[in-house]
Amino acid sequence: MPAEEISDACHADARCTQCVQALARGKKRFTPQSVDELRRLVEDDLRVNRGELPGSYRKTYDEVSRGLDLPASRTSAAAGAASVRRALAHRIQRDWFRGET
Repeated sequence: MPAEEISDACHADARCTQCVQALARGKKRFTPQSVDELRRLVEDDLRVNRGELPGSYRKTYDEVSRGLDLPASRTSAAAGAASVRRALAHRIQRDWFRGET
């Protein structure tokens, strides 16, 4: 996920590092609020550390962000759609960062 990559690239300078670590250790759960918080932190890091980060990070974040913003269908079959989109977005990000697009 872009937040992990940004955290690794910018180390302690990344605003998203604490949130990423808390989520990774299970101290914070993936909720709509924590995802929004992480997205805001990543956006700040992408803006502040623009010179240090490859442009592919912004592109990947934008693509995944748009995917997460898609509204879920009202059908019961789509009840898990948000978690499926997040899992798919995570995999797409990993592939893009590895250059497997």
